[in-house]
Amino acid sequence: MLSIIDHRIPEIAKEKLSKYFELVELPSSTETYESISAHPDIFFCKTNDALIYAPNIDNNIINILEKKGVSLIKGKSSIGKKYPESAYYNALITENHLIHNIKFTDPSILGITAGLEQIKVNQGYTRCNLIGLSENLFLTSDLGIHQILLEQKLNSFFINPEKIHLSGFKNGFFGGCCGFYENRLFVLGSLKYITEQDELKKNLEKNNIEIVELFNGPLFDGGSIIII
Repeated sequence: MLSIIDHRIPEIAKEKLSKYFELVELPSSTETYESISAHPDIFFCKTNDALIYAPNIDNNIINILEKKGVSLIKGKSSIGKKYPESAYYNALITENHLIHNIKFTDPSILGITAGLEQIKVNQGYTRCNLIGLSENLFLTSDLGIHQILLEQKLNSFFINPEKIHLSGFKNGFFGGCCGFYENRLFVLGSLKYITEQDELKKNLEKNNIEIVELFNGPLFDGGSIIII
């Protein structure tokens, strides 16, 4: 299995993550602003069967993924310097749902998810703020997304993002700290730095989800850990 990561995440996190996956480090791009310039969830959208990528991503990364046998689909929209041009691929796709601000979703994503139910949210940076652990268990740091999921009768757990680190901003987002694979939630940092730690751990334990904290420090928004 491969894990696509921002090359700037802490070295100790890379070392620990490499015990589970082969790492593919995304280099910084000049196509968008610095804070998110190497964030995987800005340039990629993981579908149930493939990885959709922005056409202006570093070609070397696409070549690496092709050689590794990853199923790739080239998107239509180039990533731009600012929001919402930076949010075209920042959607969450589950087995049954597409969750995004549909006004901004790249047409390739809309095409491949045509048979899925759309959950429309106002937050364009959906994947940054949201991770799905099952069809009925979501973790989010966006109150708007949280409310919409609850209205859809889905199990959503809210995490206050105020203590999550993202260079250049007062805070990052929880989804961007995480990756999920085979009932393991990989987290960039330690949950002890968030006020919801105890309740979140109980919730995950109840659902037989193991937490893998990748380093012992405040949560770090690295633009998601994409595991393929």
